Amino acid sequence: MLKKMLMVILITFTFFMIMFTPGCTNQSEEKNAGDVVEEQVEETQKEEVVEDTAQVNVEYGADFSIEYLEDNVKRVVDGEGRTLILVPRDAVVPDGYDADQIIYTPVQNVLVCSTTFVSLMNPLGIFDNISGVTSDTDEWFIEEIKQGLESGDISYVGGSGMGEPDYELVQALNPELAMVYTGSSGQYSLIEKFKELDIPYVVINDYTEDEPMARMEWMKFLSAFFNKEEEANNYFAEIEEALESIKEKIPSGEKTRVVWGMVYDGNVYVPNAGSYVGKMIEMAGGDYVFKDFGVDKTGSEPITLEEFYARAAEAEVFIYSSTTTWMPSLNTVIENAPILEDIETVKQEKVWVFQPWYYQALEKTHEQIEDLAAIFYPEAFSGYDLKHHSQLISE
Repeated sequence: MLKKMLMVILITFTFFMIMFTPGCTNQSEEKNAGDVVEEQVEETQKEEVVEDTAQVNVEYGADFSIEYLEDNVKRVVDGEGRTLILVPRDAVVPDGYDADQIIYTPVQNVLVCSTTFVSLMNPLGIFDNISGVTSDTDEWFIEEIKQGLESGDISYVGGSGMGEPDYELVQALNPELAMVYTGSSGQYSLIEKFKELDIPYVVINDYTEDEPMARMEWMKFLSAFFNKEEEANNYFAEIEEALESIKEKIPSGEKTRVVWGMVYDGNVYVPNAGSYVGKMIEMAGGDYVFKDFGVDKTGSEPITLEEFYARAAEAEVFIYSSTTTWMPSLNTVIENAPILEDIETVKQEKVWVFQPWYYQALEKTHEQIEDLAAIFYPEAFSGYDLKHHSQLISE
């Protein structure tokens, strides 16, 4: 009898142990609990990714916008006011967002239709993502692009001199994204053809900006397409520090009087005071003799040679806005406009032009400003070697 009672107690105890001991519960319940934990971990990781991802902000008034959404999705507005949704390659396109274009990031196969865009890509370290360009090998001063064209890693698709590319070559390239510009000299025919061929494009209008730093700020816009925001922020921090250092070297007191222009077809094209050039002269400590000309305008305007001569007589420095390729000496300046031979800056050989690579160095605007400051105030920048300008002398 006692044995039977002990047996019943043992069986009952064993039953309760099986039912309620942790680790012996139903397998489906254990799996569901594990799924919940994994989902929580994944959600935490997602939140960490969004939180840790570098972001860029528009600080200098450039005409674009970037908005950072959930799951590393970005909404950007380009130079034509078009909305593009940038989606990570391994993600699903989110619902509920109106967009003119969906772009998967990082972009790995891009056709670049302006040399200035390439210069802005330089600090981001993304030259390997360029598959095609519209300027031929002999037009490049960026060594990595020349080498890429020579090796075949980058394709020239035609279009030099603001012409039309070979659209069969463009189609063969099959770019994930084409970079173009609009504005007064815009690539509208390219855009229409890209639409027809269903080639995604983005509008980058750095050249229409009236602030030097706003022109460079399009680098931040580009960084969003390649997930290179951190590199863009770091580079901008370096530039801001460099500009502050330049500002500290510029002497106070009377400013150097500066004239800037280029003769073309019987007129002289001078930058408006409201243009980025006018701002660069100011940032370099110069007194622009046309500071009251086109104060609210960007770009340049033509004036007569006589009007230019009258103002240029006041100047101590003459920046002739051409390159050494076209203006290798003062003789060529005088041949182009004999009236300029009598202005003081020409007589004293105080005339500077751009180096051939000037327009492919937009990312080095701070260096170009430092060049100007060194030209305006050589004693304050003693020992400095010009990087993007060259002084003209008579032959």
